[in-house]
Amino acid sequence: MERRERYRTEIGADLHVEVGIGVPGVASSTGRVLNVTADGVAVQVPGGSGIPLDEGKQVVLTFAGSRFALPIATWATVRYRLSEGAVDRVGLEFVDRKALDEALGGQPLRDLFNRRRSFRVTPGRDTPILVTLRRDAEERKIVSRLVDISETGLGVTAEGSPVPRLAATEAIEMMFQLPTSPAPLLLRGIVRHQRSHLGRTLYGVEFDPERSENWKSRLAAIREFVAQRQREMLRKRIS
Repeated sequence: MERRERYRTEIGADLHVEVGIGVPGVASSTGRVLNVTADGVAVQVPGGSGIPLDEGKQVVLTFAGSRFALPIATWATVRYRLSEGAVDRVGLEFVDRKALDEALGGQPLRDLFNRRRSFRVTPGRDTPILVTLRRDAEERKIVSRLVDISETGLGVTAEGSPVPRLAATEAIEMMFQLPTSPAPLLLRGIVRHQRSHLGRTLYGVEFDPERSENWKSRLAAIREFVAQRQREMLRKRIS
């Protein structure tokens, strides 16, 4: 038991790691990953969800969250289910760990959660998001369109002509409103790159937490949007 505890990675709620639990042809539910080891995961699901999760039952797990570029699906076996009031705690063992590692590019799942990085999500096709950029020393604003966003930064493509040039390491201010936010978000950042792609000019901007007011609340809003986009992808995979 001590050895297994040593290799368990606890998942903080701020990572927004969700998992779809599906019994093919029967039912599905969505839960939150509590911890992960090389052998399996513990997840939290709504109490009395109705999905059959008896010991020994095989289910399909679909992971999603801000640490995943795309949802990852794998088979697992239920090892226990404990009632904790309004929620249940379910322990699951991976059926094919090798296949799961291959789906993750050879990287064990538990190692992924230890890394300080996050994948970017794109806006929905029907919900384009405009981003207004402004250089610190100028009043002129640059209207751009959001390409992708993560906890650490965003990518945009400039609208209009001529295309403005933003130098690498240039400090800028940006404002945008996410579908999940009641009000626009005002953030400061640093331009990290500018490149051409398919006839468009793309800019990569890194958020600057120290110069952004109310950074924690802004970050929470971005995480909420990232989580929603992951849930949308997850529903498509398990539906």
